[in-house]
Amino acid sequence: MQVSPCSNCSYPTATVLYPAEVALPCDTGNGSSARSTTAVPSVDIDASGSKDRSGRAFVNVTWTFLNASSAGGGEASANSLSVLQAAINRTNALTSITKRLLLTLQPTELSTLEIGFNYTLQVTVASWLGTSASKEITFAMTSAATAPVVKITGPLLQNFNIRTGIRASAAVSVSCGGKALNWSWSGQNAAAVALLRSSGATTTSQQLFIKGPLSSVVHGQTIPLRVSARYTDSAKGVEPVTADVTFTAVGSDPVAKLSGPSGDWPETSPLVFNATTSYDPDTGGASSSQSLTYSWRCSLADGSSTPCFLTSQRGDSTTTPGVWTIPAGLLTSDTWYLITVTVSKAAALGSTPLSSTSTITFRPRSAAKPFPQGALSRACSLAGCSGLHSTDMPLMLSLLLDGNSGSANVSWSCAAVPAITNQALQMQGSTGTSRMVVIPASLLPTNLPRITITATMNLNGVEGIATLTVGLNSAPYCSLDASSPLACLSLDVRNDTAPYATIVARAVGWADSLDDQLRYEFGVRGGNSSQDQMRTRGSATSATLTGLPAGAWEIYVCAIDTQGSRSCTRNNVTVKPPSASFDAAKELASLDVAATSKEI
Repeated sequence: MQVSPCSNCSYPTATVLYPAEVALPCDTGNGSSARSTTAVPSVDIDASGSKDRSGRAFVNVTWTFLNASSAGGGEASANSLSVLQAAINRTNALTSITKRLLLTLQPTELSTLEIGFNYTLQVTVASWLGTSASKEITFAMTSAATAPVVKITGPLLQNFNIRTGIRASAAVSVSCGGKALNWSWSGQNAAAVALLRSSGATTTSQQLFIKGPLSSVVHGQTIPLRVSARYTDSAKGVEPVTADVTFTAVGSDPVAKLSGPSGDWPETSPLVFNATTSYDPDTGGASSSQSLTYSWRCSLADGSSTPCFLTSQRGDSTTTPGVWTIPAGLLTSDTWYLITVTVSKAAALGSTPLSSTSTITFRPRSAAKPFPQGALSRACSLAGCSGLHSTDMPLMLSLLLDGNSGSANVSWSCAAVPAITNQALQMQGSTGTSRMVVIPASLLPTNLPRITITATMNLNGVEGIATLTVGLNSAPYCSLDASSPLACLSLDVRNDTAPYATIVARAVGWADSLDDQLRYEFGVRGGNSSQDQMRTRGSATSATLTGLPAGAWEIYVCAIDTQGSRSCTRNNVTVKPPSASFDAAKELASLDVAATSKEI
């Protein structure tokens, strides 16, 4: 066999998160001979959001220094350039290609870079196919004496779910210690302005939360926002600094819910399939089904092309939208059929159509010899079963036998998952005509969109079958190493000693076959608690964890999709106790505590 290289190979995408301005604190001027570096934070230039469309890890990552320029046309000092090149060389020399995606400029390096210059770097990512992509970034060195430096938490282009709303946050990169800030959020187009006004959201805080569902927003719509900040004691006429972020609305697929005959069904009884309980999770309420449309399909369950109906009669699927009634006698006895309903909702022009399907498998059967019957369904909370079942959770099923079949023996199976047997299930008891079983999450496949569960009822040697098709939502997985999720958690210990221990945790390489709107939860476990302590949750792929006391700690990250399925991994760090000379009272007295949020 001859293997040829691809002729039209896909290219990776290089994405970089970085501060447009890097400011030195106002108490560390260039002219000071005793220039402090402890107040200068390190700066991350983060390319971990870069992606290869194949889902594979990059084979190489390289950083390059391009130039340094200033408005006055001067040249940066050789010392500044050599320090910046040294940071690039240090990053390019890392053995782990994943770690090379992060270029960190340490405080001592930043304090050496000259103020008033723009520094331009480039990152190049190479895929396993031999293709590559590059991204240039430019940051300016400034001083925070007149204005702080603020940035958006997370990417500058973010998605949000219409049903859950918008969460935005800003962070202070550098400011004058102890100075309070005024904050303000504003919309940058008519839709964003109207949304802020109608939502009643607080816009004078460092964080912004617009509660969902946002019924006025449609799938694919963009909401550009701007956050402004300035010192509360700024001189008159000093403009606030700003940072922009654009949110794109992501609508939820409608939840398709189909009820009707399943398994064995008397051939003399009409068939009524009802999908009117389907709904749009973006709107909720009793009217959420009014904007939905339905299309129906009947096929043979064995996949053959033989038509379901042998005459022109198809029953009635138009009189009542979402209901398909098929009179008795139109289908062939002892043949398994598959009914599929596709539920669709309106979407903005040019946006991806939003739809979902639900299926029922049944077999018309002669009623000349009575057979046991039962209805099989998912067992959920009082709120009911919504959406797909998450494969990281056990699946509970309820079988309700008819009055004459209460003493039937029931065996459980699934053609797609042979491991699902009576012995593998957790029986939750049998009372009269009710049977409850639980399928452990470990038996649920993560590579199938749905499975059909079969309950075979045996009563006095006569068998009857009840079936249920359950849509599945697999949890996110680590694309760097599916067998070891730890590969998708990166820990950077900036300071390993209490009380200033600082650990930057990053989620890298998480993916989901059905979802690209992942959220990340970061937290710790240790100290006097055996429970996870969540620190942050949101779209940001990194979190800075501070304030950990001395001792052993577990740092964890969970990748969570829009359906709530999650995958987690964790790693250990040890925080050292402070030195014997550490004076807690002196350090506490040196703090300059001031309010950080006031209304403009």
